[in-house]
Parts: sequence; C-alpha cells; structure tokens
Amino acid sequence: MVWGAPIGMFVPFLPFYFTTVCWDGIPYYYANDTYYLWNDSQRQYQVVAPPDGIESGDAAAKRDDYFRGQAACLEGRGYTVR
Repeated sequence: MVWGAPIGMFVPFLPFYFTTVCWDGIPYYYANDTYYLWNDSQRQYQVVAPPDGIESGDAAAKRDDYFRGQAACLEGRGYTVR
C-alpha cells in the first residue's frame, strides 16, 4: 500500500512532473495525488489538503482531461507516460 505525504510536511523541491492548479487565485502544486503550497517563511513547499471543492465531479473531470491531453502531447514527442 502506498501512502501520500502527510499534511503539514515540508519538502525542498517538487517532482519534475508536478502541475500548477490555480484555485480561487491561489497556485497549488499537484503531483502524485498530493497538493502543495509554497511557504515563503520556510522557503519550502508544504503538503496541504486539497482545496475545498477541487475534488468535485466537474473539477476532477477537467483535471483528468488535462492530464490525458498532457500525456498525449508527451507521447507524441516520444516520451513514455505511465
């Protein structure tokens, strides 16, 4: 079983495949089913709970469409996407 990073944990850098999701004007960084926010006082990214409403049916469908499009683009350029 794989567990995600615990909420509140700080990380110095994000995986290279993260995506930026703007929600209510705030940039969240998303990778491996985990959301991060930049914490300026710590100068690191902090693991946070998903923003309210982002996991709703309409938002999740849009996110899935985006990832499918991104995978198709990368595969079209010769990359392998898993």
